[in-house]
Amino acid sequence: MYGFHNYRQVWILRLCSLCYFVIMILFAASAAIAFVAVLLSSQYLMKWVIATMSLWALFALIFRFAASAVSCPMCMNKPLGFQRCIKHILAKSVLGNYRLAVVGSVLLRNQFLCPHCGVFVKCHVRERRRYSNM
Repeated sequence: MYGFHNYRQVWILRLCSLCYFVIMILFAASAAIAFVAVLLSSQYLMKWVIATMSLWALFALIFRFAASAVSCPMCMNKPLGFQRCIKHILAKSVLGNYRLAVVGSVLLRNQFLCPHCGVFVKCHVRERRRYSNM
C-alpha cells in the first residue's frame, strides 16, 4: 500500500472528494427544485434554483483547480483529473464514473484504488527512511 509524500496532497484529495460529493448533491437538488418550480411556476423557487446552481458552479471551480494538484504516488497520474487515458483492468466505476468510485472510497475508507495503475493508495503520509552511518 502506497502513501503520499506530503500532507498537502492528502488534504487536497479530501477537499476534492468532499467538493465532488457536494457537486453531485447540488446538481440533483437544483434539478429537483427546477422541476417543481416549473410545475408550480414559482419565482421564489426559481431564486433557489439560481442559488443552488451558483453554489454548484463555485464548488465545481474549486474542484477543477484542486483536482489537478493531486497525483497518484505510484504512476503520477491524476485520479480525480480530467484525463481520457485507458483505465486499469481492476479499476472500479460507480454509475459509470471512475471519479465517483475514488471519491466514495476516500470519504468512506480513507484509501482508494488508482484507476490508472490499479494500486491501492492510503490517504496518509508515508514514513521517511532514516539511514544511519555505521
